[in-house]
Amino acid sequence: MADHVFVCYAREDGEFVLKLSAALRARGVNVWLDQWNIPTGADWDICIDNAIYDCARFLIVLSPASVESSEVRAELRTALDEAKPIVPILHQTCRIPRHLRLTQYVDFIGHAADESACVSPLLAVIADMLNSDDMVEIIDDFEGNLWSAHSGNEATCTVARCLGLHGRGMRLQASTTSSSSWWFAFKHLGGADWRAHASLRLVYRTAAGNQEWALGVKDKDGEVWWASVDASEDWRMADVPFSRLRLDPYDTPGNGKLDLDEVQEVRLRHVPETVGDVDLYVDSVVIH
Repeated sequence: MADHVFVCYAREDGEFVLKLSAALRARGVNVWLDQWNIPTGADWDICIDNAIYDCARFLIVLSPASVESSEVRAELRTALDEAKPIVPILHQTCRIPRHLRLTQYVDFIGHAADESACVSPLLAVIADMLNSDDMVEIIDDFEGNLWSAHSGNEATCTVARCLGLHGRGMRLQASTTSSSSWWFAFKHLGGADWRAHASLRLVYRTAAGNQEWALGVKDKDGEVWWASVDASEDWRMADVPFSRLRLDPYDTPGNGKLDLDEVQEVRLRHVPETVGDVDLYVDSVVIH
């Protein structure tokens, strides 16, 4: 099964759907949309069917036009037959299909498709669903002990509890004043075996004007491997494949490769030789 989110909608709602899909994509969601993903000359019905068969989640945009659309009803029936997790999005007031009346919807009535007040709750639902897959292991949903923080060479780093998308999260505030300053926050894992997984996934946001930061892991040889993550004022879901991680240039080399059989720590850290502030809110951290 792929990890994309299929979007089902009526043509009359196309402008709304394009803006919503773009907003979700900008927040790290792998959106499958017919206007984007069906190649020229391809068989439309086969592409739609395969996209639903392979999707991780099924979003349906509800409106008077969509509940009257035979194509939308057919796509919904396929998703139900395939037991796909379904997220209804209420775009306009309409009669909710009977199959969805007990399913909680995200209400966009009277709101723009890219309005953060609605897109963020939708992202929270999608992230929850994607994080429930059998191949996902929660590293931290911030209901237990907080991470430890370290800094040096006139840098600062603190961690505290905060409100995330789901009512709990962690806030990290850090600052570097020179290219030699450094900081990181970490969670000790004690030799976790990640060989069945391929990437790290975070749901996060940063304050306005923040610099990029980095996500890293420390393996059994003591090597720290990391990849930079863009700042984002809106809540965002970021997947960081292990293949993107690179060895810290200031680290003492071990065997020169990332050992996933005994991961010691996962870290949020500075990007080497950058100067500035990071005010980071993290909702969840998982591997998948």
